[in-house]
Amino acid sequence: MTSNVKVRRAKIGDLETVARMKYELDGHHKGMPVWPQERNMREARRTLRKLLDDRRSFVLVAETKEGEAIGMLTYRIVRRETRHSGYRMVADVGMMFVGERYRRLGVGRALVARCIEHLERRGVQHVTLRSVVANAQGNRFWDSLGLKPLLYIRSAPVARVKGKL
Repeated sequence: MTSNVKVRRAKIGDLETVARMKYELDGHHKGMPVWPQERNMREARRTLRKLLDDRRSFVLVAETKEGEAIGMLTYRIVRRETRHSGYRMVADVGMMFVGERYRRLGVGRALVARCIEHLERRGVQHVTLRSVVANAQGNRFWDSLGLKPLLYIRSAPVARVKGKL
């Protein structure tokens, strides 16, 4: 399938499509203990519009040769002040989505490959991402690409922590 997939940077005309993918991704995360998902398409549109308008953020779209959008990946290049040269510019992957019937066909790898090509051209040497612990399928994918968990991000409502004090 990968040879039949074209990956390109999303344009403002793709807003509805990538917002729908983000909304579907949130549906995939329902029931997982994670930040609140978008409540509706309007919120998903607003989130993706901000990414499309931000010059440091990138939204990639994977399409079939017929032009059907089947996946997306978002990332942001972050500049940091550090004495470690390999970490002065890092990429932070935000979201990745591949339509259910296109999973395990190389679409995700094609999206990541295009992202990595861009990062190399920009001199970025390190990529990070946060993934939901309960998302076994996603975690297997990222593990297969060499992205390993390094730290935990823990989350709880303030009231719960207060009640445990």
